[in-house]
Amino acid sequence: MDAANNTVNTSVFFDNVDKKKFNGKVNASALFSREEGTNKLKTDIAISPSQAVWSDTTWVIEKSHIQIYPGVISIDNFNIHSALKDQFINIDGKYSAANPDDEMKIDLENIDLEYIFTSLAIDALNFGGRATGTLLCSNVDGSPYANVNLKVDDFKFNNTNLGLLNLYSEVDEKEKKVNMKGTILDKDSRLTNIDGFINPLTQELSMHFDADKIDIAFLNKYASSLFNNVKGQGTGKVHF
Repeated sequence: MDAANNTVNTSVFFDNVDKKKFNGKVNASALFSREEGTNKLKTDIAISPSQAVWSDTTWVIEKSHIQIYPGVISIDNFNIHSALKDQFINIDGKYSAANPDDEMKIDLENIDLEYIFTSLAIDALNFGGRATGTLLCSNVDGSPYANVNLKVDDFKFNNTNLGLLNLYSEVDEKEKKVNMKGTILDKDSRLTNIDGFINPLTQELSMHFDADKIDIAFLNKYASSLFNNVKGQGTGKVHF
């Protein structure tokens, strides 16, 4: 790292010792200045092309620009994609605490959910599969708001493959939880409706299933203290 003329140039190296590799190098420079008229601190971050290995996949971080000042963060086309370009995360737009018209958009393509949930250590549930969709972030009535539309191929819940998931979720800032609604279509075109929420901070979980012959092996995570090797198919409504 070196600093001069209100600019800090940084190279961040990271590595882990897990079975799945997570290592790489990110190059960036930050310019600090004062906004004209308000004298508020403004930070401009320029991210240079970089490369990392995440979950044994090589990822390329493209050149992008991030601007931060009080109550506002603006991201200009931050893009990280696999070397084969079959997976990517792209972030573009502006989030403002004062202007509800500003919106941050995050696009996902074929992202491995299992590795994300494992990395975040959310023990209440374990999602897996390849996610494609959009996350929108904005400010509504003075509070942060986000909603997600995802399609997850080969969706796994607690390591049980259930089929194709279409999920809509939104953040309830007041209750500090994420509400979720969706459908799961299995390989035999049977449909299961889901409705519930998770609190990422307390890991409180509440889920309603209206199922048509769903694989119930996902219940092993919650029933292991009472039953061993739960398996079979379930039809009807269940809440846990």
